[in-house]
Amino acid sequence: MKAQISTTKQLALVARVLDDDTKTVQDIFLHLIDVAEATADSLFKTIHSFFEKHQIPFRNMIGFAGDNAAVMMGNYNGLKAKLQQVSPNLFVLGCICHSLHLCCSSACLKLPKVIEDLCRDIYNYICHSPKHMNEFQQFQEFVNIQPHRILRPSQTRWLSVQCVVDRILEQWNALVLYFQGAALEDHLESAEKIYGALVNPVYKLYFSFLSHILPVVTKMNKEFQSEGV
Repeated sequence: MKAQISTTKQLALVARVLDDDTKTVQDIFLHLIDVAEATADSLFKTIHSFFEKHQIPFRNMIGFAGDNAAVMMGNYNGLKAKLQQVSPNLFVLGCICHSLHLCCSSACLKLPKVIEDLCRDIYNYICHSPKHMNEFQQFQEFVNIQPHRILRPSQTRWLSVQCVVDRILEQWNALVLYFQGAALEDHLESAEKIYGALVNPVYKLYFSFLSHILPVVTKMNKEFQSEGV
């Protein structure tokens, strides 16, 4: 399932088949179908109608793969359950990357939320103001580190956190000096809050842990997305 920017809901059908001539497995794009509702009932009826129109018997479908949303993989009312009613021996495979994402998101709940908040606060304070960006660049030059930009954490792709964490660790000394000056001169609560976090060794410990573990998870995610083993 996907939704365009126009809010039109669409169901993409892709078939994995065995080519008798070449004896190779191929993925074939079947159709992109507009759907009125993104419910399991609506999706099942859409697939059923498509199969009937093109004279595809359900017995030819030996497997079903989709993301792990409840509407797709629900054991009782999901699309998977409805397909298994007509194909009881259906092999089902959820998205491994989505499963990994859910596992890691659950694990991250054990980390203080203030760590992610600090990443966003640093980005918002510096990168939303050309004046602050220019001032920060002077501190980068002072501590003799690369004038790299602070990166923005994505709200939907948690794997982007690795780049954000590594960038903050790289710029840590410049950030401490910059926000020390900002807290003393600007007297802004936001700057004082960020400075207090940066001089707290526990925060840097969390960032160092994330910098160590996130590459392992990212590598695993890339392996799952690769076409070869």
